[in-house]
Amino acid sequence: MSDVPPPGGYPQEPQPPAGGFPPPQPPPAPGYQPPAATPPYQAPPAQPGYQQPAYQQPGQFQPAGPPASNSGNGCLKAFLIIGGIGAVIAVIIVVASIFLVGSAVNEVSKNFGTADAGDYEITIDSCTVSSTGTMEADGSITNKAKDRHAYTIDVDFFDPNKSNLKLGGSSDWTSGLNEGQSEAWSVTSYATSDPAEVECKVGDVSYFGT
Repeated sequence: MSDVPPPGGYPQEPQPPAGGFPPPQPPPAPGYQPPAATPPYQAPPAQPGYQQPAYQQPGQFQPAGPPASNSGNGCLKAFLIIGGIGAVIAVIIVVASIFLVGSAVNEVSKNFGTADAGDYEITIDSCTVSSTGTMEADGSITNKAKDRHAYTIDVDFFDPNKSNLKLGGSSDWTSGLNEGQSEAWSVTSYATSDPAEVECKVGDVSYFGT
């Protein structure tokens, strides 16, 4: 170790200031520090308790195939309803037709066909045969029915001397007669032989309209 001083010499000791060094100061007392805020109490997390499993209703049975469409059932119902209505209408038409036909038949029977014996009264006023074989008959007919009728009168001629051999016949018709009205009729026929006398008989009396 060398005793040679460093360049500039040795550092000098610090000199006390005038009046000397100040006495050492005690360290400052720490100021009041409020205690740190305590965090609010937090309950510990709840432990998971026993959870009862939710009851699930067993699923309904589903058919393997796709469900039938309701449109087919609707069409079938509509078809059945229309068919039923058509059947009812057909029955009504048939009944109405029978009724109308029956009414028409009754109406025709009242105006045509064999007359009811209670609807008329007929008389024969004369029955003659000439030397030439001309047979004549006349009489009258009265309508006793409430309805208006015209009548067709058939008259037959017989030979009373030959077991009522029919010699001929003819017809006449009247106009429409109201109830209680009468009208004369007459017929002429020619004998197939030369009878000495004839007998006249009324054959059919029929309705001939109104």
